[in-house]
Amino acid sequence: SCVAFLRLPSRSSSVSPDVEQGSAVSGGRSAFPPPRGVGIAYDERMALHRNIEMPNHPEQPDRIRRIFARLEEEGLVERCVRLRCREATRPELELKHTARHVDAVLRIEGLSEAEAVLEGKQYNSVYLSPDSTQAALLSAGSVVEATKQVCDGEVASAVCVVRPPGHHAECDCAMGFCLFGNVAVAAAEARRQGWSERALIVDWDVHHGNGTQNMFEEDDSVLYFSTHRYDGGAFYPGGSLGHFTSHGKGAGEGYSVNVPFDVKGAMRRGCPAPADAELLEAFHRILLPICKEFKPDLIFISAGFDAAAGDPLGGCGVTPAGYFEMTRLLREVQPRIVLALEGGYNLESISNSTAACARALLGDAGPGGVATELTSACQPFHADLVEDAREHLVKFWPCLAKLADPLRVPKTALEGGSLAMQLELQNYAQATGGNLAALRERHEAMLFKLQDVPPVTPLAGGSARHRALRRSFAQSGSSNEGGPWLVPVLELKSLDQAVRSASKAFATGVNGLWLVNSGQAYVPQQAGLGLPAEVFRTQFKVEPPRPKLRAKAKSTPSEISKEPGKAQLQALQECFAAVRERFPDRWLGVIIPQLPCDQAFAWLAKHCPSADGLWLRDFSVRPAELEWEGERTLRLQRWLTIHDQPELSGIRRARQASGWLGLVFGSVATQGQEIVHHEQNEDQMGAACQALLRQAALLTASVCDAVVTSSSLPAPGTTPLKVQAASAAQPLAVQCAGQESLSWSFPQTAMDAIFPDGLQDASLEEWDEASLLSVIQSLSCKREIPSVV
Repeated sequence: SCVAFLRLPSRSSSVSPDVEQGSAVSGGRSAFPPPRGVGIAYDERMALHRNIEMPNHPEQPDRIRRIFARLEEEGLVERCVRLRCREATRPELELKHTARHVDAVLRIEGLSEAEAVLEGKQYNSVYLSPDSTQAALLSAGSVVEATKQVCDGEVASAVCVVRPPGHHAECDCAMGFCLFGNVAVAAAEARRQGWSERALIVDWDVHHGNGTQNMFEEDDSVLYFSTHRYDGGAFYPGGSLGHFTSHGKGAGEGYSVNVPFDVKGAMRRGCPAPADAELLEAFHRILLPICKEFKPDLIFISAGFDAAAGDPLGGCGVTPAGYFEMTRLLREVQPRIVLALEGGYNLESISNSTAACARALLGDAGPGGVATELTSACQPFHADLVEDAREHLVKFWPCLAKLADPLRVPKTALEGGSLAMQLELQNYAQATGGNLAALRERHEAMLFKLQDVPPVTPLAGGSARHRALRRSFAQSGSSNEGGPWLVPVLELKSLDQAVRSASKAFATGVNGLWLVNSGQAYVPQQAGLGLPAEVFRTQFKVEPPRPKLRAKAKSTPSEISKEPGKAQLQALQECFAAVRERFPDRWLGVIIPQLPCDQAFAWLAKHCPSADGLWLRDFSVRPAELEWEGERTLRLQRWLTIHDQPELSGIRRARQASGWLGLVFGSVATQGQEIVHHEQNEDQMGAACQALLRQAALLTASVCDAVVTSSSLPAPGTTPLKVQAASAAQPLAVQCAGQESLSWSFPQTAMDAIFPDGLQDASLEEWDEASLLSVIQSLSCKREIPSVV
């Protein structure tokens, strides 16, 4: 193979005024002539390397053709110095590759196409053709020659539009589209020739450069820095080498610096993939501080553009503006830069990105021809990964210690009791000068895994549930068609009291009534003699169906009296029948505290089939498994779904089996229910409490038509935080003490119904009828019904 030489313009030729002239740089060679601009290495012969079986393979010849064409279109080639490419020599290649591997690549050009295809199949993700030998030699040799010209001062920096790429190639084999380690060979030659004493290799390809790291793993004269997609070691090339704990060996300990990003983990949390802000976060918090201590005299950029937005393999979102900024930052560290193409498989993205990098090396103010704004601020999920890497590297690079993120929650603050954790947060905030309040917010988010809240599918869409609620009250003659509806809870004592109280309530204009027997009504009455006025729980035996031999005898009054719970149910049934007979067209709902939720449907369908609603006040839903410290919620173990709570599915099945067609209301965080969070009834509550309430409400809406929560009297014109959180699962009803409902003034958009509790004769007489009518009138105004929940 022939060895070409660089053909440079004569000394008298003019240089574009846009090209920065540069100056000598300390380190490496002691002095050199003023640089003449930016060199570009490109040779069409590298496009002859191709995949014979799959012409449209991602690593295709058009990659370098399109890039060079874009550089010409934008006038960048004209502004730069064209470098003639040459093939690498055996002594250069054997600096980082075994003689056996060099022989294997040289042998390919003598194979037939069919033999070359078979040869490629013995490697990991490699294809070969007879022209692969020349392309690989040109790719490696061009980077070496460009490095020589930069270090000799003939050009300030260089852009090498080369293929095949190189950072996956190991010392003894080809791998991952790569045949020779182009940048690794050039860095080794720079060291051998005395051009460089401290070289920095920045690899921003979306895949970890396993070959490059392995070749310098024990070398402290070369600092290897890589940002890449890792996904827990599942992303190519896989394994643990790309983790930040893989930091080099022996003398090279700390000189392999990896910043692994977890794209799949981010997607599971609804977080965008890494983009400009995330890579720049790694630059500012890790690379640039290390560079101040390492002081590189030569920088190589393994410029893979498969982390670019639109790349078919990378799944990330880096823009040309991001690549421009990273190149500009590196140029400020050390202007002697050799940029060599690695991966990148969207032809438009790699063309725009390479042009942006060339403009940065030329000293332009921006990437030109593309969006100049960087993507949004670094996502906390990715920032945490960068911080993990920084913390690990502090023991090798003490300069990183002072860069602790003031909003980073220390791991010591995630263990132990609440007091110990708060002390750790306070000490950390004082040490870093961070904002303690902001730190506490992040601490709460981590303790309660607020980024991992699972999605919940409601029983029906929010609009459908609102329509069902409106239709239910409209059929009962309610005047305020759009709600909110005032539906007091009527405590039953006797048939006469039930009808009398219902008459008074409907006379004032309430929109409906809930009937409940809280333990004061019995049928027969003697069943309650000597018993406290409380609910007695009961249940019906569920037996497998069997052939009927004879009709089962009905329970006698004496048998019922032995079961106080059943006597209370009998009283509820008769009171409901009496009120329904008196008010056949009004909205009547039933609360059945005597029965388990899943048995209430069958009883209701049999004994109160005309009921418009069933309120499951003892409804049990758990949004998460929590760890408690006394009466305080300490931390979340895991979020729960409907599949973790078979009782929810049991309620849905029981409802369907009963055939009853009314509306079902389920309580969330009301009195008597399991506490969701210790702050649930407080005026001030944190993000964790609100998230748990929202999740509990959504889980309830997965089996119920509407959600009911309780609230005390709010400040005028405000909506309680508890109500705001529960309103994620509309329609929403609010349970309150009877008299308090007359004073409520929070925005009506927060609720669909008000359920005043404890309505009896005495309480009705205490109510100011004029005030109650005023409330009814105010609730009758139209309000906007949310279309999506």
